[in-house]
Amino acid sequence: MFARGGRCGLRLKSARMAILVLGWLLSFCLAHCATAHEVDQYALPPEALVDIGDYWDHLLYDAVQGAVDETNFKIRQARLIPIGSARKAYVNHCLSHDTLAFAVRSRLPCALMAIEGLEAKLFWRNHVDAPAGKKFGHFATPWRSVYAGTPHLPDLRQLGRISFMRCSVVNIHGTLMGTDKIAHFVSMGYVGFRSYRYQLERGTPPAKAMRRAVDLNVQGLFGETGILGGLPTG
Repeated sequence: MFARGGRCGLRLKSARMAILVLGWLLSFCLAHCATAHEVDQYALPPEALVDIGDYWDHLLYDAVQGAVDETNFKIRQARLIPIGSARKAYVNHCLSHDTLAFAVRSRLPCALMAIEGLEAKLFWRNHVDAPAGKKFGHFATPWRSVYAGTPHLPDLRQLGRISFMRCSVVNIHGTLMGTDKIAHFVSMGYVGFRSYRYQLERGTPPAKAMRRAVDLNVQGLFGETGILGGLPTG
C-alpha cells in the first residue's frame, strides 16, 4: 500500500514536471510566433551608428502616400455611382478614420517582417558598404549582452533573450533604439488605434478610451506583460 502511494506520488511529480516543461515549451513557441524581440541598449557599439532615419521616413511616407492615392482614386470612381445618397455614403466611408488607418496599416510590414526585414538589411550593409569606423546597426554578442547573466531561477526564456529573439540597436534621427520599436509602432500602434475607436463607438469619453487603449497594449493578452512581452522573454 505504501509502495503504491509512493508510485502515485512519483507519477504526480512527473506529471507536474511534464506540465512545467510543456509550459516552458509553449512559451517558446508563442515567443517565436509573436516575435517579441528584445534589444540590448546597454552594450553599445564602439563605432558610431549611421543615421538610418531616411529608412523610417520612407517606410511611413510611402505607406501614407499610397493610402492617399488609393483614397483619391476611390473618390473619383465614386462619381460613377448614380444614386446620390449611395455615392455620399461611399465617399464618407472612404474618408473615415478607420478606413484611412487601415489603408495605411495594410501598406506597412507585419511585426515579424518589420524587424527581420530591417535586420537583414542591417547585416548586409554592415558587411558590404558601412562607412569607415561606422556601422548601420549593432547586435551585441550573446556573451556580452546585458541578458547574458545567469538567472536566479531556471528560465528557458533566457535562451530567447540572448539568441534568436534579439534585435539590433539603430540610430533613427539621432535617437538610439531597437529595431523592435518599429514593429511596436506599426503593429501594436494599430491595435491601440482599433481599441480606441472601439471604445469611442460605444460612447466612451475620448480620454478614457485612450487610457483603455494604452492599458490594453500594456496589460492585455497580446501586450507587454502578455504574449508580446512577459511570456516569451520576461
